[in-house]
Amino acid sequence: ILSESNYRQLASRQSVQVVRRGCLNTPALVAYDSIPQRFRRVIESKIGDPYKAARINQVESHIQTNQVASELFENYKLSDGRYLPSDTRREYYANAIILDAIHRLIADKRAKRHALGGRSRRAWDQISEAVMELDRTKYPHNLPANPRRLEERYKTYMQDGPESLIHKNFQNRNAAKVDDQVKESFLMELLADP
Repeated sequence: ILSESNYRQLASRQSVQVVRRGCLNTPALVAYDSIPQRFRRVIESKIGDPYKAARINQVESHIQTNQVASELFENYKLSDGRYLPSDTRREYYANAIILDAIHRLIADKRAKRHALGGRSRRAWDQISEAVMELDRTKYPHNLPANPRRLEERYKTYMQDGPESLIHKNFQNRNAAKVDDQVKESFLMELLADP
């Protein structure tokens, strides 16, 4: 982007604000806002917005594997003896590890606040925003974007465990065909009764 001699000239003219000077095996740090606009355009064209790239997703940094949830979803049998579809298993597993990461994030924030003598406040707006910013190809979750619904799903998960993520309508008999005379007569009786 710029040569060493160009950098030295900019630093000596104080055109850039040097935060840390370069030494052996230590690169120099320059405040991004002090870099001239012509260099910022080149940087943004190569790596994109550096503020967005430097921002760390707090939820993603707390994500860890969950062997119990993985085994549960892999071995879960439906009422007809089939297993969950592979896409659904991936989705449920992603939901489980993200909710576990939220639990760790809340525990960390609570511990920090408690150590400093403050109250523990959960910022569900920020948590839901961080969850929505997760890469859906890496974590194919279907967690709600609304902070209140996310908090409800989190509380249900913490209370009931990974089983709470399995949709209740999986293999229900709500849309079963009426193929028996007894069923048909029962339905006719129900419909005829005012």
